[in-house]
Amino acid sequence: MTTYEALALVLSAAIIALVSAIIWARWETRLRITAFFAFFAIVPLPTAVVIAALSWPGLAWTVQGGDHPVIGVKLVQDEGIYIWLDTDENPRSLRLPWDNALANELQDMIDAETQGESGGFLMHIPELWELEETYQFSEVPPPPQAPPKDPGEEPLRYEWDA
Repeated sequence: MTTYEALALVLSAAIIALVSAIIWARWETRLRITAFFAFFAIVPLPTAVVIAALSWPGLAWTVQGGDHPVIGVKLVQDEGIYIWLDTDENPRSLRLPWDNALANELQDMIDAETQGESGGFLMHIPELWELEETYQFSEVPPPPQAPPKDPGEEPLRYEWDA
């Protein structure tokens, strides 16, 4: 069972319990009114579960902090910047507010990647306790090079008795 399914089950049970409390309880009126308002406070929560489960574009704070490879970018002028990230769990889509400087920076990185000048780029998402509101992008670092082999060294050969 995934996290979203478990959350949906818990929320459904809470809603059913509150509805039955509102309808059938012989409590005093104050308690029934409190249950009534609690019901309407809990009802919007399944919407958040559906948004997360369907992978609709979320906000940057819904992704665990760190550097994540960018799979794709779509720039929609004056509306938003849609980014598809490869996170540790599953690929995740994000919607950032429109920013001309950020869009130009992303377009330059996309152009460099399509021309073969870079191997992709990363998006840094701050941890929850970091109070950054800016989005930072950087190129993927090149893979480490293998150490050079000594040309005079013979390869190891293993022999065993048959």
